[in-house]
Amino acid sequence: MIGNSVLSSKDNVFYNSDIPELQFVEKNGFGVSFPSGFADGLRKKLEMLLQHDDMRHDLGLHGRRYAQRYLWDTIALEFENVISSLHLL
Repeated sequence: MIGNSVLSSKDNVFYNSDIPELQFVEKNGFGVSFPSGFADGLRKKLEMLLQHDDMRHDLGLHGRRYAQRYLWDTIALEFENVISSLHLL
């Protein structure tokens, strides 16, 4: 069986499992999936990504944008805005 690891590079991010916990990756446009444990599905997705530079680039761009939402600076600023809106400071 193939594991449920996340693979990434400069141009793409994709996951190798269709488990519910990872559906957000494809839903948010920075990954592709195939049925868990299906090696031929992985091969086909890898071939697809190797053949489509624009798709890899777009997946990587969407992945970086998604990750930006979880940087400490972004979270701290959002937290500060919430606290300020409560007029506690």
